Order: sequence, then structure tokens, then C-alpha cells
Amino acid sequence: MQSNRLPENKEIIAEHEAEVRQAVNEAKRDPELEQILAKVDWGWLKQRFGRILAHTDIDPASLNFVPPDMIESDHTWESEGFYSIFNNQLVVNPEKVREVQELWQVPIELMWLYLLAHEETHAVSKSECVGAFGDVSEYYLRSGYSLYHANEQDESKEFDTYQILDEGITDKLAREIVLEYLEAHPDFADATGTKEFTSKLNDDRWHKKYNLEVSLVELMIDRLARETGVTSKIVWNAMLQGKLEGEDLTHQDFQELARQFFSEKFLHQLKMTEASSDKPLGALSLFKEFNLTSIDPALKAKIEARIQAAQHLQEEKLSLAA
Repeated sequence: MQSNRLPENKEIIAEHEAEVRQAVNEAKRDPELEQILAKVDWGWLKQRFGRILAHTDIDPASLNFVPPDMIESDHTWESEGFYSIFNNQLVVNPEKVREVQELWQVPIELMWLYLLAHEETHAVSKSECVGAFGDVSEYYLRSGYSLYHANEQDESKEFDTYQILDEGITDKLAREIVLEYLEAHPDFADATGTKEFTSKLNDDRWHKKYNLEVSLVELMIDRLARETGVTSKIVWNAMLQGKLEGEDLTHQDFQELARQFFSEKFLHQLKMTEASSDKPLGALSLFKEFNLTSIDPALKAKIEARIQAAQHLQEEKLSLAA
């Protein structure tokens, strides 16, 4: 662990990434994954993220967009995929993507697009590795708002902060980007399948991963907009900018500002509650902060539908486990 908790030396990181890239290129490539990656318009996606960064203090030229040759398949991974801060790569599990596609009943390339947009959002957010290289047992990984503290000697001391907020913002942006991409690429998948996919993506009765996390973000946006008198769009852009720039939410200035709008209990839960697809209702406890009867009726209807969808999924999980 570096005593000053500064990010790792850039030369060390570049050397490590070169080793990872070589290993990915030498590994046996998954034919299904290769076919999907060849179909995606990577130039469009990179430019779209670049336009988002143009509204932040980040130089668009430094955009950390993961190219397709740094995407690796791992059939042992427990979910559809993740962005590895440590390796600066995307790791995906084609079998898990197929499982989700079977539930949605849409062309599989659309599920891949959704996954890639989500994970690339993590990648373009500011990331830092502190003490992660070398012979160490304790290190920190920051991605956007979330901070993961690893302790290989004592797992009870491992924790992930602000994960629920970071995932909510990530998926909210990913949904926006996917819809824009499909509008710009009407032939990406067959028309009927695309219509079904967009319908389900916009249907709050259809359960989607991180649905309640997105709802939480939208409740926070609604309150901040009402309390400050600015538009919801301005609040959303500010929250997104903070994530992309890796703003430290543990900083005293943020905490003092946040306490003007949210309770101490909510801020503690926001910091410590994990986002988990295994617990569809995990974020629900944070909703007690908000009086759903006083919010915008359209937002209220959306969130109630999402809660019902999550409750139905939870009941199905319990039924299968019985």
C-alpha cells in the first residue's frame, strides 16, 4: 500500500495493460463474441461518450474507451460481464448474456449492446488503482463514485462504497445511449426484435437489472430539482459529471451540502448499500427517504411499476430456491 494513497505510477499501469492486451490477443477467441463485436459501430459509441465528456473537466482526448480487442470472454464469470479497473478491460460471459436474452425474447445482439453500453460507461468514468500492483494484501479501486477497498487477509474488512448510486447512474446513461444507438442504426437488428426490445426497455413493468438503482437516482434528481429550483436535466447532468470525474463523495464539502437535502440515515445507506442482481429489492430500503405521494405523478407511476416488477422477480427467486 502506498503510504500517501496516490494512484499507481502510469508507467506501471501501461506496462500491465500491455501484458493484458497480449494475453487477450493470444487467447482463443469466442466465435459468438467475435461476431457480435464485428457488428457494433465502435466509432459511433466512442464519439458518443466523447460528446458526454465535452461537458466535463475531462479532456475528451483522454477518453478511456475500451476497444474490442480488450474484451475477453470468461464462461466461469457469475454475471453477464464487468469492467476490470485492474486490467482496464471488459470481461463478458456469453452464456449469461444468452440467459438474459432468453428472458427478453429479443435478438441477442441487442442484449450485447445494452451490456457493452453499461460496461463502457464504467470504463469512461474516472478510475484509480491505489496499491493494487505488487506484493500487497490491501488496496483500493475507484470507479466513478464507487470505491472498493480490498483486503485479501481479512475479507470482513472488504467493502464497496456508493456502489448503488454509481450503478444507478451507469445504467440510466446506458439506456439513453442504447436508444440513441438504435435510432442511428435502425438495421442493427431486425425491426420486429428492435421494437420489442425498445418497448421492454421503456416498460417499467418489465424488470431490468439495476431498475431500482435507476429509480433511486431519479428520486434524488426529483428532490434536488425541487429544492434548488433548477431543471431535472441540469441535476442529472451534474450527477453524471461528478461520476465521470470521479468526485469523492466522502469529502466534507459534499457531505455538508448533501445534508441540506437528505437525512443522515439515507446518506449512510447510500454509501454502504450494495447493488446486487441477486437481491432485486436491495435498494428499496432507501426509498423510505422519499414521500412517493408528493413526487411527480409520472415518476411515481414509473417507480411503483418497477417496485412491483422487482417484487415479482424476488418471489420467483424464492420459489425456485424452495
